Amino acid sequence: MRIHDGSSDKLAELTERYLSTVDAEKARTFGPVVTELQASLSSGACEGCADALRRLIGPWLDYTSAYSLYRLRKQLRTSSGSAQRARVAVLGGFTTKQLTSFVDLWLFAAGVEADIYESDFGVFRQEIIDPTSALYSFEPDFAWLAVNRRNLGTRPSPNLTDADLERLVADEAADWSQLWSRLSSRTPCHIVQDNFVLPAWRAAANLEQRVPGSVGSYVSRLNRTLAEIAPRAVSIHDVDHLCATHGRSRWEDPRLAHHAKLPCAAEYLLDYAHSVAAIIGVKLGLAKKCAILDLDNTLWGGV
Repeated sequence: MRIHDGSSDKLAELTERYLSTVDAEKARTFGPVVTELQASLSSGACEGCADALRRLIGPWLDYTSAYSLYRLRKQLRTSSGSAQRARVAVLGGFTTKQLTSFVDLWLFAAGVEADIYESDFGVFRQEIIDPTSALYSFEPDFAWLAVNRRNLGTRPSPNLTDADLERLVADEAADWSQLWSRLSSRTPCHIVQDNFVLPAWRAAANLEQRVPGSVGSYVSRLNRTLAEIAPRAVSIHDVDHLCATHGRSRWEDPRLAHHAKLPCAAEYLLDYAHSVAAIIGVKLGLAKKCAILDLDNTLWGGV
C-alpha cells in the first residue's frame, strides 16, 4: 500500500490489525477499519483505499460485514487499478441482487472490474430467446444462469419406471442445452450454469436413489447428464456440492425461499458468490498455482 498522509498511515495500521486478529475476534477490529476506510474514501486522501479494501475481503466475512464492504466497493466502481474488466450477465430464476453484489465484491478482490447486467426475476428464458432483449445489447463476456430446482420445467411422478426417468431427464437436459445453444449463437460469451440442489427430505428414505420417481433420483441424474453434455463454452457450477458441504438441512431456508425467493440461507450467500466468481476468474486466467520442490531435503526429510 502506498502511504501519502496520516490518514493512510492509520488505515494501514488498522488493516494490519484486523488481518492479524484471529477469526473469532475479527468482529471487534472490523468497525474501526471500516470507519477509517469510509473516511479516507470520502476525503479522497488515500490512494491505497482499493488495496486496503481488497485485503479486507476474505472467507472470514459474514453476510453483514461483506455487505458493508460492498457499499464501500461501490465508491471504487471505476478504479483504474483493476487488472481486468469483464461484462457479466446474471440471468436469474430466483432473487439475485444479494448474490450479484457479492460476486462483484469477490471479483473486485481478485482485481477484476465487473460491469454487471442483471435480468428481472424469473425471465431468463425470455431474455435468451428474444434476440432483441437487453441481454444481447449488453454483449456479455460471461452469462451466469442463476437457477435452482424451482426452475425445472419437468417433475418426476411416483410411478415412473427407469425408462420413463431417462426420457424425463433427457427432455429436461435438452431444454437447458437449447438455451446454451441459443445464447452461444448470438454472443460469444462463456456460460456458467448452476446445477440443482438435492432436497434435504427424502420421500423414499434410504431408497431415494433407487426409486425412479423420487426427486432425489431425478435431480441426481439430471446433474450428471448436464455435466456430461456441457460443451466447452459452458461451465457447470456445482451448487449441490456447496449445499452438501454446508449441510442439506441448513442450506435451504424455506422462509426466505417463500418470502424473498432466495436460493439458500443468507449466511451461505457469500460462499455461493465466491464459487461463481472463482469460475469467472479461472476463465479470465487469474488462477494461481504453487509448486513446492524438495530442494535436496531442505523442506522435509526424504525425496
